[in-house]
Amino acid sequence: MNLTSPPFMVSPLLIGACLLGSVFTSRAPLQPDAAAHYSPANAAEHYLFGSVSDTGKRMTGTGFKARKTATGTYEVVFETPFSNPPMVVVTPQTKSNYRFFTRVQAKTSKGFTVVIQNFEGYLQPGEVGFDFMVTDGGLDHLSSAHIAKSRSSVAAKDGVYAIEFEDDFSYAPAVLATINTDSDYRFFARVQDKSPSGCTVVIQNFEGHNSPQDLELVVLGESQEVWNHAPSIISGSVSNAGRVTGGANFTAKQTSPGRYEIKFDDSFQSSPTVLVTLNTESDYRFFARIQGKTAKGFTMVVQNYEGYPQSGSVAFDFIAMGN
Repeated sequence: MNLTSPPFMVSPLLIGACLLGSVFTSRAPLQPDAAAHYSPANAAEHYLFGSVSDTGKRMTGTGFKARKTATGTYEVVFETPFSNPPMVVVTPQTKSNYRFFTRVQAKTSKGFTVVIQNFEGYLQPGEVGFDFMVTDGGLDHLSSAHIAKSRSSVAAKDGVYAIEFEDDFSYAPAVLATINTDSDYRFFARVQDKSPSGCTVVIQNFEGHNSPQDLELVVLGESQEVWNHAPSIISGSVSNAGRVTGGANFTAKQTSPGRYEIKFDDSFQSSPTVLVTLNTESDYRFFARIQGKTAKGFTMVVQNYEGYPQSGSVAFDFIAMGN
């Protein structure tokens, strides 16, 4: 990977079927070497991904069915159940700037429910879909081959990141994002304008203003050009008390209300890309972010919409990918 001069960057570590990286608002762009080609036969027992529209229609992905069960509520059912409840990460897809919370609930080995609320606490009534990735924790690497030769460039202005893939995917890929910041100002990340050649990621603070912050980014899709690469993956589920409830190869502890320390059993060679999503039945509107990320682990922070540390039954899932 080579650093170049522009002021914003995507740092890619390219896995199985995906391009992943971190977008840092204070460093030069890091040009990705590759994105990955997904072959369902290679890893169907361990992970899947997809895009679901605001009407509940499956837009991309295989191995699951989706439907809208109520306003802002979507059910995803796996065609083949996992052995145990898997880890699930989700990102909203919308052009609306109304600020939406996305969370997972009712997760089992057979599927999960996604709930989308706006900032005022109402279930999402507008055009808000979502992308997701699921893994069962039994996967040490994504696909060991079939890495697409693809690059990505990022231009950012006032919290809006325009991401271009130099080699197009076969279709608009799934795009997942998590905010990486020490700030407790409460931020939202959403994706819009997806196409086979790029997308836009927008970060807003809780007042609705665009705000540049560091960003964890994963793009999952199919491409025609392949490399040979096998980055690693660690995933897990953690309870509100800091207990490990799913996944392997890491430890977790709650260090204070709403704050959790995740340590990997074996370090990555460099800081991985980390995605997180909250898993809760509560409709109190919680923000999730990571900070202090290194090759050895990261800190998870959960706040409610008023800015106070999370209290109550709010668990989370994470997926860390890298070399």
